[in-house]
Amino acid sequence: MPTAASIWAPSLFSFTASAALIASESAATVIATLAATPKEIARCRTSTSSYCRFLLVDRDWLAEISTDLVDGPQSGVAFKSVLKRLVLSRTFSAADPAPGVCYDLPTGASPDRPSCAIAQIVSNSCATCHSSPMGPGHLDFTHWTKDATGTWWWSHTNENGAPLDPAESRRRIDDRITTTDLTRRMPLLQAFPPDDLRTFHDWLEP
Repeated sequence: MPTAASIWAPSLFSFTASAALIASESAATVIATLAATPKEIARCRTSTSSYCRFLLVDRDWLAEISTDLVDGPQSGVAFKSVLKRLVLSRTFSAADPAPGVCYDLPTGASPDRPSCAIAQIVSNSCATCHSSPMGPGHLDFTHWTKDATGTWWWSHTNENGAPLDPAESRRRIDDRITTTDLTRRMPLLQAFPPDDLRTFHDWLEP
């Protein structure tokens, strides 16, 4: 029989690890979804019925509430604690949740952080390769920081290591995700889900 920690593991809940979608309409549905198999989750996520409502969960908040979830004698207690936090969270109690909004944030979260929808897109399609200003594209999608002018943005420099103005960074990122040149288009040699591309492009536009 799998332990609570293994049930929660990314092999089964890869969508939670990247702040992806969790489907729910009631406390009972939350518990059923979390205990479901990957096939059942996939079926629920593709459902068009009102029974499956798609909500975003902030990955940092999820990591914060599940820090005690490890294999061991108390794993069942910890799993129940995480379930309780989820069921009683603002996310699942919102009467009419807005698309792309996270209602539960980690302790000390900056009010200027990007929306959950953007954070999810970047985590899924960009951050694996672009994780340092010294790396590809001189862009770090893993850290949201404040520049000298007080503007929050990802660390992005030019070829000489000088920080880019956020407006110029927006322009460059948007150009790379929308260009028709397959040698330049990001994510490189991968398909960008159309809905994600549209959402990211609209957000990047001034």
